[in-house]
Amino acid sequence: IIYLWLFFLHNTLKNYQYHLGAMMHLNLDLILALSFLPRVFGAGNVISDYRVQSKDSAPVLGRGYSISTNSYHSQCIQYTDTTEPSYDYDFLFSQVTNNQQGEYDFGRELIESYGYTWLNSIVNSDQRHDSSVSVRSNHLVSLMSVDRYHASIDENSATIVDDALEMLTNSDLIGFFQVCGPGYIRTIRRTAEVTVVFTWTQVGQSYNAEYAEQVENGITSFNNENDSLSKFSQLSNTNVRVKAFGISLNSEDVGSLILTNIKDFSKVLDYAFRSMQNVNVGIVRSVEVLSWTTNPTFQANVEIDTVGSTNPSPMVRKYNLIANSEHIVRLDQNLRAQFSDVTVIQQCLGTILGLPPSYDNRYLTNHRCVLNERCMTKTVSELRCNLLGELAPSLRLTPRENAVDRYLYSRLFRSLSVFVSRYFGPCIQALSAEADGIPAGTMLVQHWTNVPECRDIACTFPNVHFNEESNSCVSGISDLESDDVHGITDQFCQPIYSNSNKPLSDECPDPPHRSDICEQTEDATVGESHHNVRYYENMNVPLGAMGDECNSCTDEILLQYNIKSLQFEEFKIAGIQRDGLVFPHEKKTCVKIMTLIDEELNVDIHRGTCDCDDPAPIRIAIDQTCRVSHDPNVCVILGPTNVVE
Repeated sequence: IIYLWLFFLHNTLKNYQYHLGAMMHLNLDLILALSFLPRVFGAGNVISDYRVQSKDSAPVLGRGYSISTNSYHSQCIQYTDTTEPSYDYDFLFSQVTNNQQGEYDFGRELIESYGYTWLNSIVNSDQRHDSSVSVRSNHLVSLMSVDRYHASIDENSATIVDDALEMLTNSDLIGFFQVCGPGYIRTIRRTAEVTVVFTWTQVGQSYNAEYAEQVENGITSFNNENDSLSKFSQLSNTNVRVKAFGISLNSEDVGSLILTNIKDFSKVLDYAFRSMQNVNVGIVRSVEVLSWTTNPTFQANVEIDTVGSTNPSPMVRKYNLIANSEHIVRLDQNLRAQFSDVTVIQQCLGTILGLPPSYDNRYLTNHRCVLNERCMTKTVSELRCNLLGELAPSLRLTPRENAVDRYLYSRLFRSLSVFVSRYFGPCIQALSAEADGIPAGTMLVQHWTNVPECRDIACTFPNVHFNEESNSCVSGISDLESDDVHGITDQFCQPIYSNSNKPLSDECPDPPHRSDICEQTEDATVGESHHNVRYYENMNVPLGAMGDECNSCTDEILLQYNIKSLQFEEFKIAGIQRDGLVFPHEKKTCVKIMTLIDEELNVDIHRGTCDCDDPAPIRIAIDQTCRVSHDPNVCVILGPTNVVE
């Protein structure tokens, strides 16, 4: 397996090194993205970190899971039995003492417990209080935990649900993986824990170890007549706190975790222990994820081992299927995330636009704010301006094109549409194609990096869009936006306004120019020496080649500008659109004077840049003879030269 993986990884990097080019730093990302694949061929892949331990996720036996995106999918495995789990039980009492540096020493067991953060906050809070008075807080901690593992699906009773099985029967592999994920959860390890903190104070800052031992013996003896326990109960400033993690609260079970009396401690422990015995509850410690290629029912319906051609081998086909399924889910996840972000903008803007003008100066609540004085602030009016995202119209666009791109919401949706039509759709269609006489056989016989429609690795990263000019995916939410808009919505949407107002009213600033089109350089003034450059629509038939004479420079001027008469002077052209003719053809064009005399300019035309840094510019001479420009649809001539002595 490792040999096959290295072989394919080597060929993948070798075949597409030309595509990565300046993006060679992505090789490491590609290696990391593929490195998990050998581990999911046979034995399950065990995940035991934040990906499954977060309380916001819901791991369930039989539920689909994607390793590359950490996303959960539908439960496509149904079962009647599970294997009998094993249990590890631990119970301890521990005194929190000071070390030689004056710091609290909790002990390894407490530090590794789920209640450590809570316990540490209690001790630190008491320590701050004690420093201001002549008392000392003492802490005795009781920890009871149950570790439950090997709770797995009994595969003798497990089957794929009917709807998912029907997708496999219909050779809808892509639909199956989108619904069920590239793998499924077979085993879940859970932990339950109850922590009890006994706190009492004593006069003076010195630690009375003998008295603390008496208190511990009194509590741990579970003897209600114990003198030390009775004495502890009668102390002033005593406190007992209980915190439970991952337990079941069964309303039919008599008992509670509430300590109204120190002598009820044993009853609380009994109830807590009973609450830890439900095999379906507990904090998730780890899960075991199996690839669908290891499932017998899946293999029987996909016919991995019976494809018409023997090339590639069944093992390689499994590898391709695993990689392609993760690729599909990754694309689907990114697309859903972007759609969700756009929807948040739409909903938030709808709320803001529905507020009366009297709310414009009200401050909004920053949902991510921790320290008020360091947080970004926004008023209703400012957020409305940000979410509208209005752009100034461009002369090189039609009125309809300017209207479509005028506001942020429509631009983001158009960017999503371009990504779907130019990359996502073609890639999914190519992977769904028949191969070796098998419907959707491409999923088996080709790795996605070998499929031309899918091989743009940048398109698999989050927060990218498809750039139509470069015909590739680039970073950012669109060609026209900065990523700040998502940071703003994360902090202020959905809007909650306060009663405090900003003193001065806010108005939206003038709409900025589009970032995908050069903002045209201002013409030289009459007080500056300059050359006047004029462009006309080429009416010649045929059009001719660059530099050929043209007879069209007597019609209506298409575009003109006054450039300063200085060597190496640069001029950015925004462009013009008239009756379907767009000039310049490239959205970004910069003109740079190389040599000049009164009646002639030699200029370099830099395409695709506003900074005149095209490594291969077009050199053209512009004089007082009408000639075909670098764009054959347009002719150019030098107008009157203004020379200031």
